[in-house]
Amino acid sequence: MKGNSAKRFLSTILALCMLFSQAVFVNGTYAADDKISITKSEGWHESAYVLWDKLNTADSYNVYVRSEQGGAYTKIDDELIREYDGYFRADIVGLAKGNYLIKVVPVKNGEEISASESAEAAVSVDNYVREGFAFLKAHLIKRQQAPITTTVRSETMPMFCTCLMKTRIR
Repeated sequence: MKGNSAKRFLSTILALCMLFSQAVFVNGTYAADDKISITKSEGWHESAYVLWDKLNTADSYNVYVRSEQGGAYTKIDDELIREYDGYFRADIVGLAKGNYLIKVVPVKNGEEISASESAEAAVSVDNYVREGFAFLKAHLIKRQQAPITTTVRSETMPMFCTCLMKTRIR
């Protein structure tokens, strides 16, 4: 009997240890094993994207970008973050040629979870070369002279249109 009670006590202790090791919320922060895992990031023609695995503890995500040379992070619009089967993707458009750092931060109950902040993903962005008939100097219809970029001027306010909004925009 003495051996059975010791086994029962030990199995209870082990069960409690397993239960508490699964706890996500510890002292107001999330456990380190719940960090975002960026699976892929890449820059392209005046744009970049980042992919990461879904966290069960996050309600949503904030994605930030900044130049690798420094400066403050800029939050991208939520419409540029999409959920797929088990992972998320964020597209960052309108970037000038250069090197950038992208950061993905999980959000729980409307607040960012800083302890689970992902490591920065570095991307390199190229210019998009615009060539063709409309860009010839001899073309009859004069257009903006090259080089043309898609970077947004500081006084511009971009709008993202969803299917529900398309009939309301004038």
